[in-house]
Amino acid sequence: MGNFEGAFYNDNELILKVKLNNNSQRELIKLLLSNHDLIKEDYRYKINAYKKQLRAITSLEVEDYQSRNLKDIILDIQEPTCEPHITNIKLLNTKMNTSQQEAVKKL
Repeated sequence: MGNFEGAFYNDNELILKVKLNNNSQRELIKLLLSNHDLIKEDYRYKINAYKKQLRAITSLEVEDYQSRNLKDIILDIQEPTCEPHITNIKLLNTKMNTSQQEAVKKL
C-alpha cells in the first residue's frame, strides 16, 4: 500500500502519515478508512533486513568475510580498488544453464 512516515497528534486526534506506492490506491484507502477498517503494517520485511544487517556486523566482528581490507574501507582508512575485468573465466560447476553462466560472468 505504502510506507509509514510518521504519526502526529492534532486536536486530540491521531494522524498517520503514509506515502502511497501509487496514487491509484488513494480511493481504496479512503473507502477502507470511511468503513473504519483496520490498517496494519507488515514488519516481516523489516525483521529480515535487520537480521541481514546483524549477520553482516557479526561477520565483521569475527572477521569472517572475503575482502581482506573490508573493515578499512568501511572505516574510511583505505580507498576501495577495482580489479581489472576478468575475461577468461573457467566455470567449475558444469551443470549451470546458460543464463546462470552469464550471471557468474557478470559478477
